Order: sequence, then C-alpha cells, then structure tokens
Amino acid sequence: MIKNKNIMISTITILLFISLIGIASAAMSADRTVPSDCIEPDTEFTITVNVSDYGTDAWVVETLCDGWTCTDSSLGSEKKDGNNVTFYLSGETNFTYTVQAPSDEDKCTIKGFLENSNKSVDVDGSKSVRTCSSSSNPTSTSTAKPTEKSTSTVQPTSTAQPTSTAQPTSTAQPTSIAQPTSTAQPTVDSTESDASSGGLGDDTTSNESDPGAIPGFTAMIMLIAAVIGIMFRSSTKK
Repeated sequence: MIKNKNIMISTITILLFISLIGIASAAMSADRTVPSDCIEPDTEFTITVNVSDYGTDAWVVETLCDGWTCTDSSLGSEKKDGNNVTFYLSGETNFTYTVQAPSDEDKCTIKGFLENSNKSVDVDGSKSVRTCSSSSNPTSTSTAKPTEKSTSTVQPTSTAQPTSTAQPTSTAQPTSIAQPTSTAQPTVDSTESDASSGGLGDDTTSNESDPGAIPGFTAMIMLIAAVIGIMFRSSTKK
C-alpha cells in the first residue's frame, strides 16, 4: 500500500516537471513595427505591436518621448500616465496605436515591455523614430528630370489649292430637220393594163394600139363588105 502511494507521488512530480518545461519553452514575446523612421512634423502615424504566449491576460506599457503623444488605439482601453501608455490585453495577438509627432524636428526612442502576473519581457523591433521635412527625407530628395524637349518641328500642312472651276459644256446644236422624201410614182403594171382593156388577145391589142400598121386596112374592109352586100342582093333577086 505504501509502495503504491510512493509510485503515485513520483508520477505526479514528473508530470508537473514536464509541464513546467513546456511553459518555459513557450516564452511570451512582443515586437513593435514603425511605418517609417522619418515622419513628417505635426502628422500622425500608426505603430503596430504583436504579442504571443502571454496567457489569458497581460498588458503592454509603451514609453514615448516628450512632444510625442498617443491619440488613439485599436484596443480602446489604453491608460496614459505622463509619457507612459498602458494597453490591456485579453487574448489579443496584436494591436495598433496612433502617435502625433511634434511640429519641429525631433528624435524619439520608444521603449516598452509586455507583462503578466508572472513574467515581463521587453518589446523588441523598431524603437527609433524621428521627424524630418520632405526636403531632408532621403527618400524624397530625388529631383524629377526634365523631359527631353522634342526637337522635331511640326511642319505646316500645305494649303489646299482651289480646284479649277468646271467650264460650261458646249450647247448642243439643233440637228437638221429631215427633208421629206419624194413620193414614189406608182408604176404601171403591164398585166393590169391588159386586164383593164377587157382581156383582149394579143392581135386585137396590137391592132388597136397600132391601127396604121397596114395602110388602107379600114377602106379595104369597107370595100369587101360592100361587095359582099352587092353579091347578096343579086342572089336574092334571082
């Protein structure tokens, strides 16, 4: 029974020792970040503080220089005491606070520490900050080089010459009036003349057209007719 009790006590002691080693290995820490080491006079700038492994509750105390004033923080629970500003933490891993820089050129070294009920560590990181005008800021001293002046001269564009005026076209001369053509005279068809003569034969046509072809032809006919008449009368008397 006693032996078992001793074993139990030894086991608890070992576990506690291991726990203490784990706590020691996970040391709390804090670091600070300043946006620039050269701040314009009479302007505000923001500082960031990162914290870790401080347990459930802790606080950060930042000490500023005369003329450098904390105006606000992301925690909203800072406490000011002269140049010391205390920020209370409850599980946060980082916070920011705003500082108003003095109106003249000055330099400040910020100091601070993170503390809980058991331990306190310094805030590492950026510490020095100063005010400087734009003319003394090395990052702003570069002078813009003048741009090269263009040597090419724009030539004036040639003036458009007026276009020649269109000459009026010649007036079309009236065309000559066509003279009426002569009326064709109707031709006499020989067949039509034959038909108009009553359709007589070739002999009759030739006789009528040329009665004087045989001299005394008419008289001869009359003489023959008279002879035949006389002979006819003589025969009837007998």
